[in-house]
Amino acid sequence: MEISSIMAKQTAQIQQTASLSIMNSAMTQQAAGAVAMLEAMNNQGGTPAPHPHKGHAIDLKG
Repeated sequence: MEISSIMAKQTAQIQQTASLSIMNSAMTQQAAGAVAMLEAMNNQGGTPAPHPHKGHAIDLKG
């Protein structure tokens, strides 16, 4: 093998490794953003959202 073909092969491997690293970083950031968004939707200031109709009417006849 010539040196130029070896260098080209190594360059292609480095480019693939860099691309995978960048893609992994982007996926990690997206996952963290999704988790933060879901936690914000669940917490809503630390108190759970009230049930839409539970507790408005009490049956005292029962």
